[in-house]
Amino acid sequence: MRKNIFVGGLKQLATAFNTEVNRAKVQVYWENLQDLSDEDFKRAVKYLLRSNQFFPTIAEIRKVVEGDIEAEGIDAWQEVEEQFRVTGYYRAPRFSHPLIYEVVQALGGWKQICSLPINENQYLRANFLKTYRVLRQREKRDEIFELPARERKEIEGGK
Repeated sequence: MRKNIFVGGLKQLATAFNTEVNRAKVQVYWENLQDLSDEDFKRAVKYLLRSNQFFPTIAEIRKVVEGDIEAEGIDAWQEVEEQFRVTGYYRAPRFSHPLIYEVVQALGGWKQICSLPINENQYLRANFLKTYRVLRQREKRDEIFELPARERKEIEGGK
């Protein structure tokens, strides 16, 4: 996220909840939220302004953003269902995100899930959504803990 978007959102929250935000607090929030996209952060701020009674914690902001993972999973499942109809068993599916491929592989691969009886579709959907959520959260966690290039160089001895 761009720092100016972050600062603007934090100012809105501080104003709305009548909270003083000092430099130390800004720095802690920035360090723990900078991996969010501009759009995710802006949506979270808008939601929290309308729903919270108090200035949100870092965890609350992240929870609002990560709630979108459920919606992403449903959208991803709709893509899978569309590919069932469009490509069927014999052709390779095309998905909008590599994570959808990863979930399909985790569930046994395209041919495996295409060959399941139609009455098991509800179980497949539930397993898909659960797997999607876990893999997406892992992806987000890895993004959070990925060291910036400068810090990696310092750790590796300036290579």
